[in-house]
This record gives sequence, C-alpha cells and structure tokens, in this order.
Amino acid sequence: MQARIEDLEEQLKTNSSNSSRPPSSDSPWAPRKRKKKSSGRHRGGQKGHKGNYRKLFPEEKVTTPHDYYPNDCENCGHHFKEGEKKKDKFSPSRHQIVEIPRIEPEIHEHRQHSVECPICGHVTTPMLPEDVPSGAFGPRLASLAALLTGRFRISRRDVEELLSNVLGIQISLGGIKRVEELVSKSLKPAFEEAAEEIQKSRVVNMDETGWKEQNQRCNLWNANTPSIAVYWITINKDRATAQKILGKDFNGILGTDRAPTYFFQSMRKWQMCLAHIERNCEKIFERSGFSKEIGKKALDEFERVFDLWGSFKDGEIDRDGMKQRIVPIRARMGKILKEGSECGNSKTENTCKGINAHFQALWTFVREDGVEPTNNSSERALRSGVRWRRVSFGTQSSSGSRFVERMLTTIETCRRQGRNVLDFLTDSVSALFQGKSPPSLLPKRE
Repeated sequence: MQARIEDLEEQLKTNSSNSSRPPSSDSPWAPRKRKKKSSGRHRGGQKGHKGNYRKLFPEEKVTTPHDYYPNDCENCGHHFKEGEKKKDKFSPSRHQIVEIPRIEPEIHEHRQHSVECPICGHVTTPMLPEDVPSGAFGPRLASLAALLTGRFRISRRDVEELLSNVLGIQISLGGIKRVEELVSKSLKPAFEEAAEEIQKSRVVNMDETGWKEQNQRCNLWNANTPSIAVYWITINKDRATAQKILGKDFNGILGTDRAPTYFFQSMRKWQMCLAHIERNCEKIFERSGFSKEIGKKALDEFERVFDLWGSFKDGEIDRDGMKQRIVPIRARMGKILKEGSECGNSKTENTCKGINAHFQALWTFVREDGVEPTNNSSERALRSGVRWRRVSFGTQSSSGSRFVERMLTTIETCRRQGRNVLDFLTDSVSALFQGKSPPSLLPKRE
C-alpha cells in the first residue's frame, strides 16, 4: 500500500519539468523548476546593454514627406526669410508614422467575344489563355486565404468575414476549402524536394506528437535541419515509419528524444536529447531516499554540461577545450548512473539502466560539428502543429492532412531561411497556373 501511495503521489507531481509533457498541460499550482544559482544581477537590461529601437524606413521608402521650418528665432525673435530657412546646415529630426491605405482589390475581367462566321454562320468563342485561373481568385488572394487558415489559425468562417470586411471580397466556406486544395497542390513539388533533402542531410533532428484524422489516432512527425523543416502525418508511430521518413540510405547523425522509436540508430550517429534526460533526473530527484541523492548529483552534472556548451557557443572555448572538460563530467555521470541502477527503487533503477544503455549517444555533440545536445529545434517546430491541432481538432480527410503537411513545411522552412511565406505561396500558385517550374524550398547555394 505504501508503494502504491508513492506511485500515485508521483503521478500527481508529474509535469513538464520532470517529464515529456508540454508546459501548457501544467496546472497553475505546479512546482517550478529548481532555481539556478543567482548571478547577483538585477532584473531587466544590464548596464551597458545596447537598447533596441524601431529603425526608421530609408528615405526612398517614404511616400508622403512633410517638412517643417521655424518662422522665428526662439532666442532673439528674428523672422527667418525663405532663403535662411532652407540652408542645409543641419540634418532634420525625423519622425515617421506608418499607415495603410484603404485596400481595394484589383478585378481582372477576361472577356471572351464570340464571332459569327459570314460564310457558314458558325459562332466561334475563343479559349482563355492557359495561365488564366479557372477559379475566381488570383494567386495572391488564394495564398492569403490559405495563409490565414494555415499559419494564423483563423477558422474558415472568420476568414470569410475578414476578407469581406477588409478587402470587400465575398467568398464562401466551400470556396476557402477549394483554395486550400489549390495551394496544397501547388506546394507538392517543393514539399517532396524538401523531404528528399532531409534524407541526404548530415545532421537531422526529429520528433513527433499526436494528431487526429477523421477521429482516427495519427501522428504528426517533424524532421529538420537549421534551414529546412518537413512534416508528415502518419497512422503508425514505430521504427519502420521513422526509418521510412529518413530513407533507407540515411547516413547522417540523428538527434531525438529517448523514445524507443529511434533505437534503430547506431550510437555513434545518434544524439539523445539531454534536456529530456535532465527531466528524467528531475523526477528521480523528487523521489525519497537514495533516489533523491542520485537525482541531485545527476542534475548538478547536467548543469555543468549546459554551462560548458554555453561557453563553447559563446566562443569562450574551442572544441578541443570542450572535449577536455567533458571527460571528468562524463566519468562522474557514468558513476551516478551505475549507482542509480542499484539504488533499490525499481523506477529509478529502470530509468538509470535505460540511460546507461545508450550512454555513448549522450556525447555525440562533443565531437561532431553541427550537432546540438538537445532536441529543442524539433520541439519548437512541433509547436505550430500542436496549436493547429488544438484549434481544428485535427483533419477530416487525407487531403486535409496533406494541406497541413505542406503548409507547415513551407511556413517553418521559410521562417528558418528568412523568406516571405506569402510571396513563396503566391509564386507556387502562379507557377501552377502558368505551367512553369515551381519555386524551391531548398536554401540557395553560395
């Protein structure tokens, strides 16, 4: 009974700081993470901190300039003549106000005039040019509607109202759905190209979360590099699916969490997320007895690891320096895991044994360039998918899932590359209408 009570109390204490649960699932009274040592500095910007201010638009961007000159000298009262006012001795003080004009849509009307033949009396009507859309909406309007639903999580009904009030354009809910299908079709080549690029990448981070399609449990996967992020929705969440996403010839380094889904990866080409393991150690620390001591030791070592990684990222030490300093930390961590594997608490023992079984995969970031010690890039990339899921409760069809995959891929990849996503969507739809090669999501090669 005592063991059962402890197990139930541990379940009540489970939150984002000691498990893989998202922070949004925490209750308001959930305990905060362990406080780090105080730096002794006050809150807010530090002395010498360079402030951030809104930059002025360059003069060539100014559409309506207004110039003001004083009429009289504020010191002696001298009345300035026109020639005295406009001497270019001082630069003017500039104050800019940004405003948007009333948006009026452009209406392009394509008129097909019929002509009757004077010989045979047959009436001939010309065909529209191939690049004229068959629907009622142009590439940029179609892209904007898809962006509102796919990026800004606005419901179709709200998009219908927004376009009516802001642009004066009437569109039905069914019309918005057809626009989404059109944009999804235009993004298919870029999506497939990006997926192939992931399979050829040297370092890839990967993660997954739950999804729902027609009330069926599915999974939303993300695989990413610093410049590309690709999403897939699948029914299964297993090793075979993960290997299929990466491709049978994948030979890169994989960064993931500690899920058994990724146990197919060899130790030397796998970086297990240290942030996840730190949360496991946080849960060990919250237990009683010897487990608490084991958790405290492990958390202290992780704090040293992340401090060392921060020094490396800031350029304070080089890679050789990091390799040297990680040696004693690694040795102590191995000893702690061994002690935890024999501590007498079955849960702590299982956790420590599991981590120790993949001990080599904890340190890949030390020797390999471009490898991060955490899988934060994947977790951040999945947040947009999680928000979409919460608003829409998933998708209702296979075509809807493909729209989610391609839109999330385009949005996140453009964000990572600093590209304008609306321009990319517009170019994709225009290429589809005109029968031209679609734009690529791959970064430009130098």
